[in-house]
Amino acid sequence: MAFKHIKTIAVVLTTITASVIATPFFQNKGTKDCSSAAIPRPDGCINIVDPLHGWDWFNHEHDGTVTQVDNVHFEGDESLRMFQTYDKDYHERYHSEAIKTNAYTIGDTGFYGFAFRLSSDWDTTPGQMYNVAQFIADFTKDSHNTCKEGWLPSMMMWVAGNQLRTRRKGNSMCGPWTQKYDYEEYTVGTVIPGKWHRVVIQGSWKSDESGYYKVWFDGVKQVEALGKITTYKDEGKAHHFQFSVGLYANSWHDQEKLVGQGTRQLWIDEVGIGSEFKDADPNQW
Repeated sequence: MAFKHIKTIAVVLTTITASVIATPFFQNKGTKDCSSAAIPRPDGCINIVDPLHGWDWFNHEHDGTVTQVDNVHFEGDESLRMFQTYDKDYHERYHSEAIKTNAYTIGDTGFYGFAFRLSSDWDTTPGQMYNVAQFIADFTKDSHNTCKEGWLPSMMMWVAGNQLRTRRKGNSMCGPWTQKYDYEEYTVGTVIPGKWHRVVIQGSWKSDESGYYKVWFDGVKQVEALGKITTYKDEGKAHHFQFSVGLYANSWHDQEKLVGQGTRQLWIDEVGIGSEFKDADPNQW
């Protein structure tokens, strides 16, 4: 099935409803370049480029930063450094992410990839999680939003201790969810601080048991979940999920405490989205 997406004029509010086929849809080599189609334009853009290579938004909360650097990179000359620091007097969220909008709508199938590197001194003390990628959409105005939710992630991928973990989640946006039916977590592999790792995800985004979710880690397939629910119900195809990569220290907010190291940084490079594995694999473009 071809990768499809719905073009967006505004990041959240205004969409064009025509579907198009793109292979690849997005490829960024670790630069803080912004898409010429992004409205409003993100802060801190280094260059304005075509939508194939430019980001639509950067989300850096509180003291967090998203910075283009040239001293650490997977390929090429640059990467994106994502930084966050814990503040005991701050009680909101800790995102430092680069965002590509319209990565999928229910019914789509696509490949999504990136390279990431934890800092060499990354503390692998267990007990908290640090998200490195997620698909998320705004469900605030959904007619089924009886639970008064706002932005909801479907897939999430995070570092816990020295393990890379991921999940699929879907069906009703307000739950309840049943383990291994419409919610399931998977261990992807061991993460080594200071080493570059490659991730490729393939998703068939369905709210019934006809979807699938696959993950390759450093070139080896580690997750193959077939005949699964992978996203939320959306009869009108109104919710277009963005692909966010970077550092989201979600445990600092959710647990309201710090475990281990209070300053975290990682690097992101070679982020790709498309209809074929080669469009997303950091080793192939």
